[in-house]
Amino acid sequence: MPVISKHTYTSSVILNAEPEAEFGSRDSGLFVTPWEQHARRLEASGCKVYRFNGDWLDLLSVSVDAAFVRGARQMDEFRGWLAAGALSAHTLCAYAKNDQGGKRLPALFRELGLSPESESRDHARHVRAETWTLDRNKAQAWLDHAGRRPVEIFPGVALQTQPGLFSWDKPDVGTALLLEALSAEPVPKARRTADFGCGLGVLSLGIMLLWPNLAPPEGYDADHRAIAAWSANIPSGRAFARDLTDPQPDLAGKFDLIVMNPPFHEGPSADPGIGQAMIRTAIKSLCSGGVLYLAANRHLPYEKILVHAGSHSACILQKNGFKIFRVRK
Repeated sequence: MPVISKHTYTSSVILNAEPEAEFGSRDSGLFVTPWEQHARRLEASGCKVYRFNGDWLDLLSVSVDAAFVRGARQMDEFRGWLAAGALSAHTLCAYAKNDQGGKRLPALFRELGLSPESESRDHARHVRAETWTLDRNKAQAWLDHAGRRPVEIFPGVALQTQPGLFSWDKPDVGTALLLEALSAEPVPKARRTADFGCGLGVLSLGIMLLWPNLAPPEGYDADHRAIAAWSANIPSGRAFARDLTDPQPDLAGKFDLIVMNPPFHEGPSADPGIGQAMIRTAIKSLCSGGVLYLAANRHLPYEKILVHAGSHSACILQKNGFKIFRVRK
């Protein structure tokens, strides 16, 4: 990518990084990612990694020659990464696929008061600009809007959330249907409960309201921003950053009850393998007789996974394109 790669920099930060990132020096760069799976793979290849938990002020303590920004699907999140890069570096470089904000990149740079060099290649846009003309007020406004803050997710219920999190500003249909199904289920006698793929905590809070006799669940998510939001919304619980598509031997047989609404996208494309791997981990994490409640899009091939795992499953609700399963180990 000539617009970016023809320049060399003494120090750099790579924002919203992933292992396949096309730019940034693995020797001098700091790779910033909210995703635990990306962080582990980057560290395994020798990179210096910062796990971003959504606190932009913490991130802005970095001062470097160049900031490289990889595109994000959610535009408010993307603006936050761009603003953080512009405020922390002398040069801002960004890359995004055309269907993930790339076509708007030059205009976004100009909104920040920058004069971009731009190149289109391989259905993506690569943009670079010096930041000495940066509109710092505009950049700060973008950061503020991308930051963690209370948002009314349900009428009268405000939760800590931020752009980039799953269903960050509105209820998710699958989660709402799962809670509807749970409201008709017997009150469980569970001592250890978990929310796999916990996000900002909507499902965890829902089961705490439905079943107040239960201890607060443990939350697990691969996104460090989700862990921070969940912890703010459920201060009585504990949350952990884990990539649940990988085996979790320390969780084997730990829980009486697990609830989950697993993701099924990696980027813009559907990938049912993500949910399938998380379901395998969840079933292995149940004790004998433990129960998993699972929300799934109707078209996803999860039934075979449930059968092969040796569990007893039943669809307890089918509605609005979703299936809700009860799975007993």
